[in-house]
Amino acid sequence: MSEDAPTTEEFPKRQGPKMVVDTIKFEQDGDSCDNNNMQFLTIRQEDAGGGSYWIMNTDRWAFTDVDELVALLRKAEKARGGRAWRG
Repeated sequence: MSEDAPTTEEFPKRQGPKMVVDTIKFEQDGDSCDNNNMQFLTIRQEDAGGGSYWIMNTDRWAFTDVDELVALLRKAEKARGGRAWRG
């Protein structure tokens, strides 16, 4: 074994698997630039043990004001009982 190899004390201890996924889905009528196709937005929070993070998925989500998007994030937070998305 190399002298530079870390000892077992230097490795973090495993606490077992942890996976948390919370998903909120929104839909809205399409905009005129997209042939009025329905639009879907998924906001989810994942945590695999190293800390939670947000993921947003959409092919297209039209909005005219950033506050509209922020309001959706707040709705997603409230749907979790008002708890911050920190796992």
